[in-house]
Amino acid sequence: MTNPAAVTHVVKGGVLSLTVQFSETVKLSEGALASVTALVGTTEVTLRVTGTATTAGGVTSLTFASAGLPAGMLDT
Repeated sequence: MTNPAAVTHVVKGGVLSLTVQFSETVKLSEGALASVTALVGTTEVTLRVTGTATTAGGVTSLTFASAGLPAGMLDT
């Protein structure tokens, strides 16, 4: 992915989320965890999703989200 424009400031406590679309059905068992790592500037941010009854049955997308982001982050 590329940056949308100039420097983007991240709000302290804000959440970064990412929806991944799959070309085939995927299953994530109820209670199971999956994660991806995003690079924001020079900081790695872990985004997670927890499986539900819906994802256990099969889905074509999963939305991953971070915990609250720290202060002082910016993407250049």
